[in-house]
Amino acid sequence: MPGRLQIADMPAWPRFLSRVEAAAYVGVSTGLFDTEVAAGLWPEPQRRGAQGGRITWDKLAIDRAADQRSGLQDAEVFDEDEEIGRKIAQWRL
Repeated sequence: MPGRLQIADMPAWPRFLSRVEAAAYVGVSTGLFDTEVAAGLWPEPQRRGAQGGRITWDKLAIDRAADQRSGLQDAEVFDEDEEIGRKIAQWRL
């Protein structure tokens, strides 16, 4: 089992994060990250790739969730951003 990712090992975080990367990004273990995603503290992952086999988390969505939880972003704006994101995703289909 690989060790915990260190920030120094990843100087530029990619936009879409794997489960291990997303957990490291928010500073918790993968098990705790899974629990927090299931509890709604972090956004759900997105399926990507030709057959949807790649599961990733959008780093900006994680940032928005963290901002909302910290009181740095108005919840109403967060909801509006999510609605815009859903409309863009539908438009691309």
